[in-house]
Amino acid sequence: MQKRTLYSASLLFVVAPFAFGLVRAFTAGDTRMVTMAAASLFGAALADYGLRRRSPRSALGTRALVAFLASAALAGATAYVLGARSAPGIWMVAVVFGLCWAARSVLSELSRR
Repeated sequence: MQKRTLYSASLLFVVAPFAFGLVRAFTAGDTRMVTMAAASLFGAALADYGLRRRSPRSALGTRALVAFLASAALAGATAYVLGARSAPGIWMVAVVFGLCWAARSVLSELSRR
């Protein structure tokens, strides 16, 4: 039962960035946050794939840190490319998205153990 709960919680962290992005898109008509969520997903997936391929048993903290860094960096870069100019706002959103992916990484791995 605990494994299922951890996995369900990890899915909530997957959905959260897209939910916030969709709320922003419907309320303000601005789709940048949805695109940032997709870019952060891509960064987290690349990080996860790269670490699993290199070392299937890499440390949990390492996976979470790399997922955080990759997803936050891609989300922030995407916002700049799409025309956002408020650096504090961009990086606050990017960090929150990165934390979501890091939490997903930790919870997902714990649900497999």
